[in-house]
Amino acid sequence: MYIFITLAENNYNYTTMKSLETTLTWILLPAFLIFTSTSIISTKKANDEKSKKAEMEEERAAKFFNVEIDHDGDPKTNTKGILIEANGSDEDTFSYTWAQISGENISYNGDSTNSINFDAGVGEYEFSVTVTDAYGATAIDTVSIKVNPEANDSPEVYTEVYELIESEDEMAAENNDDTEE
Repeated sequence: MYIFITLAENNYNYTTMKSLETTLTWILLPAFLIFTSTSIISTKKANDEKSKKAEMEEERAAKFFNVEIDHDGDPKTNTKGILIEANGSDEDTFSYTWAQISGENISYNGDSTNSINFDAGVGEYEFSVTVTDAYGATAIDTVSIKVNPEANDSPEVYTEVYELIESEDEMAAENNDDTEE
């Protein structure tokens, strides 16, 4: 009987443990899978957002016409003359209307002509031009300009050391100075 009771108790413990193991498996496994998939989705979403942000920044940078202020040796030179020209695509007569969209506010010449010109300092500028034909049809284009600072490389310096050797005339003059005293 003693053996039977022990086996029964062990069987009960085994069954209970197996039942507990099964229950925990059914509870913990889905929780783990949900956590893991959520983590993977979050990481993918963050990577996608970084990628999209980088792509948008590249597109934004690509649309700018990059202009550099000419290096003329004068550090006070801080503007660049810019000319923007627009042309319609057919043989009609056009009217042009320019507007500055962004950037430091500047004065420009040629507001109602097919081109404008201005002096721009370092920075980013955006302009739109509205072209209207004789029939009243319009088209709008935007141009973006980035004026970069005057290019200037750091100077290179070279140092040399020389031994100063006195000439015989200098030595004679020194000896004459000593004898006069």
